[in-house]
Amino acid sequence: MIGTRFAVKAASAGFLSVVASTFVLFQTQDALGFWASSEVGSGRGTCAPQGNAAALPFAEVVKYTAWDGLEPTRIVYIDASAPLGGDGSNWNSAYQSLHDALNAESFDNDVVEIRVAGGTYRTDRVNGVDTLDPNLGFESPGLVGSFPDVTGLKRIAGGFAGRGAPNPDERDIELYPTVFTGDLLGDDTPEFGNYADNTKIMFSPRLTELDGLTIEHGRIAVLVGQILTDCTVRRCYASAEGQSLDERFISPVTLAQARVVGSRFLFNKGESLGGAVRPVGV
Repeated sequence: MIGTRFAVKAASAGFLSVVASTFVLFQTQDALGFWASSEVGSGRGTCAPQGNAAALPFAEVVKYTAWDGLEPTRIVYIDASAPLGGDGSNWNSAYQSLHDALNAESFDNDVVEIRVAGGTYRTDRVNGVDTLDPNLGFESPGLVGSFPDVTGLKRIAGGFAGRGAPNPDERDIELYPTVFTGDLLGDDTPEFGNYADNTKIMFSPRLTELDGLTIEHGRIAVLVGQILTDCTVRRCYASAEGQSLDERFISPVTLAQARVVGSRFLFNKGESLGGAVRPVGV
């Protein structure tokens, strides 16, 4: 978290109080961990909030969600099982893909949240067609105004039951996983083979929060993300093949002064550094 003070358990006895410009929490099998970067350097270890020497359960360490309390003026709905032709105004008229929603003429700054039902979504799918275009990714239209009077797309949230369910607004990211895949040909190998034709940049969210999404099999999963909540990034490989001298393709996730809560980075690979996360702008 930005500018949050934690008591960091060092390798030696005792705790060191630090303020991190970028603070990424992650959970291993047996411990809560962190990666922190600030003006004085970076490091990793285990942590608990200052004043509490005991490691707390992961969910208790940080309960912050960037846009908690927002009052949506307009929500757009997406469901992979929806027929074409919807306007996104409700689950029964959901768009079929995220591209269809973002490209719609009716999409404007009144839309503050996109809700995505559980299912698998290809990053190249537009109007019901799998285009096989690796250059197609999702770029947030951004926000307008100054905090707290901000309009625009604040959150893309997954994990909803969606159309046909008794309660389509029921949300459980484990029961209804929302998966975005960049494996356009379905031919990736466990050793990161055949990634040259995968989606190059899956999400460029900026200040739009990604909440409850699984992002997999892309070359860059998240470029300059700032708010990730309960997301999983897995099996992404930031291969620079065909991207000569493009420094973006050195890590599958690039975060800029980010808040990352309850998220996991699993089995990813960077071209030269930042196999999990590359913080910038700190």
